[in-house]
Amino acid sequence: MQYIDKSSLIYSSRFNSISNRLLDTNTNSYKDVGDADRAAMKDVLRDEQNGFCAYCMQSLITGTNDHIIPRSVNVRRFPALIRQGNYRHDIVHTHSWSRAVHISANGQVKYYPHDIAYGNLVLTCEECNSRKDNKEIKPIFFNNPTEVSYNADGKMKMPANAFCEEIRAYLNETANCKWRCLWYKAQNAGVTDVQICNATDKIARTKLLRQIFGREDLTVDQFRLANDSNWNLLVSFRWFYHYFQLSAQNGLR
Repeated sequence: MQYIDKSSLIYSSRFNSISNRLLDTNTNSYKDVGDADRAAMKDVLRDEQNGFCAYCMQSLITGTNDHIIPRSVNVRRFPALIRQGNYRHDIVHTHSWSRAVHISANGQVKYYPHDIAYGNLVLTCEECNSRKDNKEIKPIFFNNPTEVSYNADGKMKMPANAFCEEIRAYLNETANCKWRCLWYKAQNAGVTDVQICNATDKIARTKLLRQIFGREDLTVDQFRLANDSNWNLLVSFRWFYHYFQLSAQNGLR
């Protein structure tokens, strides 16, 4: 998992040029942000995160904007979340609560300053966003992602209080572990990420799989990995090749 540095003026200035303009036109609620501005926000976050999902590290074609502190959190709950989550100060937009909070006719708070705040948004894949839903999390990618590690079998180790239960469980589901494990095996077998990404037909892919698994007679499940859908998924988790490569160089496995 990578550190997401929300202190960068490059990305914050790009993002805030969007959010400031929205706030100046009284667009404080994310639900009122138009498609073009949502897409522009995604572009900034994608560049900042090198194109990877903030949770599972899958490469993203589009992705979705995810609110770290849920949009539904109220003003009384907000300070406690800030203290326990090690959030940056700019999790709240530079405009004050008095400007950003609107009260509906029935007295319910409709939205908050973290709704379109740069410090409260990351880009994720659809699945991770769905698993997180409206839950509160500890965003370890803002703090110390070095506490996260991945075993040869693809299992992810992380602090017990990282993220939320649903995200932790999803990240260690068998399917996700499988792709990470394949990249471990590829790196260990001397197969490069470039070779895998450039293998466009089943013959080339099968040859690489035989090298990765160290056997000529692949199982049915191993042979199926050469199919387009499976191979594209493997490629989308390419980040883990470099993770295991660096781990090997540092003698961490």
